[in-house]
Amino acid sequence: RALSSLTTVSHLKLILSSFSDERANALACLTALTHLDLGYGDDDPDIPNSFFVSKESLTALASLVRLTYLNLSGSRLSDEGLRALRPLTALSHLNLSGGILSGDEVVSALCSL
Repeated sequence: RALSSLTTVSHLKLILSSFSDERANALACLTALTHLDLGYGDDDPDIPNSFFVSKESLTALASLVRLTYLNLSGSRLSDEGLRALRPLTALSHLNLSGGILSGDEVVSALCSL
């Protein structure tokens, strides 16, 4: 709810130890976002190196159609989740480094973006 008033924010970086559908839905109201960094805190030993991001969370993030940059480094993602990002047609940079990708169709899912 607190984020809903930040309608003009274009860049956001959050260092998270987990990511939930609720958090994704809260971010989905930030429709001016062009740069979203949800990468893990690799320079902070107290933050785990990876967290799961569900298909539902990625579907919520896919409503941010102005995104040109999305950092999901360190995330665990499925091929179905990656396909949920298809609406992000302006996306020119997707960082999945240090993450774990699962599913039989991961390469196909990436190619579909």
